[in-house]
Amino acid sequence: MDNLTPAMGACKRPMPQKPGGPVVSTVISKSVGRAFALLELFRRERRPLTATEIESALSLPQASALVLARELAALGYLSYDPRGRTYFPSGRLADLGRWLGELDLPMRRLQATATDVARATGETTSVCGRNGHFLQIEHFVPGTLAGSILMHVGRGGPLPCSGAGRAVLATFDDDEVRGILEDVQHRERRHPFDAAAALRDAQSARRRGHLASFDLMIPGVAAVAFPLPVEAAGGHFALVVGGPTPRIQSTHERIVRASRPIIAKAFA
Repeated sequence: MDNLTPAMGACKRPMPQKPGGPVVSTVISKSVGRAFALLELFRRERRPLTATEIESALSLPQASALVLARELAALGYLSYDPRGRTYFPSGRLADLGRWLGELDLPMRRLQATATDVARATGETTSVCGRNGHFLQIEHFVPGTLAGSILMHVGRGGPLPCSGAGRAVLATFDDDEVRGILEDVQHRERRHPFDAAAALRDAQSARRRGHLASFDLMIPGVAAVAFPLPVEAAGGHFALVVGGPTPRIQSTHERIVRASRPIIAKAFA
């Protein structure tokens, strides 16, 4: 039976963000941010929306919501129904990313493995990678146990600030990890962290094949993260099983025992 050591060293929490919103440090233009926020709104709602509903959901000025919807419709990415005055994603938008599904991507294997691990553990399981010096949540499978955590696909906080990020760092060698840590310290001063602890956690995750972290970035949330072999996974990824801290504290050894054979079979 493995005796996991909780990850040490925590980052200060960033300023509160809108629910589901990523932690960002770069300045995103309003037009780009609003366009993708609207597309993500359609993904959540899965129904036609009026300009008034868009305005309310995205907290936009009325004129801005109308211009945004009209311009995306003019480009052919939204369709407009004058009878109900509603907008909805068009076939052109659906076709935009269809080619990705036609490729034999390693992500398919990652997604299937996440599904198997979520089924075995009952906890929310995600595939996490690197986006610059930030964590990128590529895919997740919701947990089935009571109180399972909710996630959103997209960019998260700086890599050293979470157990998931430190497991991703474990897929790099120590010199590369030190370089990433220095870069984050230089660029993300509003996210201070213990660089020595982050390096130790990455080394431990690489050596043992997993890393347990409790309340590291978000109080009340814990995770068991598994760095994946780079070549077999097609990049720098970690599989992360997360849930409420009290439950993960009592079940993390069982999570490791249940997850390891699944991961080994998928990435042998």
